[in-house]
Amino acid sequence: MKILLMGNPNVGKSVFFSRLTGTKVIASNYPGTTVGFTRGNIKIGDEEVELIDVPGTYTLEPTSTAEEVALLMLQDGDVVIDVLDATNLERNLYLTQELLEGDTPVVVALNMWDDTKHRGISIDAARLEQLLGVPVVPTVAVTGEGIKELLDRIPEAAPKQPERTPDERWAAVGSIISEVQTITHHHHTWLEHLQDASVKPMTGLPIAATVLALSFFVVWGLGEALIRFIMEPIFGNIWEPLMMKLSTALGAGGFWHDILIGHLFDGSIDFVQSMGVLTTGLFIPLGVVL
Repeated sequence: MKILLMGNPNVGKSVFFSRLTGTKVIASNYPGTTVGFTRGNIKIGDEEVELIDVPGTYTLEPTSTAEEVALLMLQDGDVVIDVLDATNLERNLYLTQELLEGDTPVVVALNMWDDTKHRGISIDAARLEQLLGVPVVPTVAVTGEGIKELLDRIPEAAPKQPERTPDERWAAVGSIISEVQTITHHHHTWLEHLQDASVKPMTGLPIAATVLALSFFVVWGLGEALIRFIMEPIFGNIWEPLMMKLSTALGAGGFWHDILIGHLFDGSIDFVQSMGVLTTGLFIPLGVVL
């Protein structure tokens, strides 16, 4: 199977592609042109399929070499994942209308879904799915949200719809937008401001460093507290006397004594150095590592 990632330029297709394929990709030019594209392999269920990141295009009525290549590549695809920018739905839906009129089954990824909330845009994805007649899945390519659901719904990709004129397509786009999208003024919360800052390099890197530092100190502090107030009292006040009684019962220097208790230092157990299964063997994983 050959799956094509298609959509307008700058809708997040490349991030989408990287999220699905990882680093094992091949970049090349379409034969006879200087237009580049990338392809890689992904696994859907037990089947390994080829995924192709098609050059961005606004229409299937080519006005540039890149759009001509996109149209040619469409003829070889088995399924199209139509990636839409959810914050610019009206602009993106014209290409969707054209794709739905073709022979290749389509599923729609409503990408940049998280950004719609920031901009006060509300989209009824379920209603959009009903109007288009194909699966519509909200996605966030940067985080991977919705990606698994989208892949699971590829078998539901819809067949060809009747062809229309450009005016009819734009009329359909306007009708769809009026039904599924509402825009209101949105006041950002402090948490949303923090989310925005965390994904920008200038502010995101210091935030990441702060989170890492806080995580280290929290883990270190909890570890010290566990050792000082729980593990050391348990091993020193309860476990050590029991092990000394067992040591006396087994007899110093015996085989089982060396296995279970280990070596004594000045007649006492050293939980770090004795190297017995019931002494060091328990203290290191529980009293130190945990």
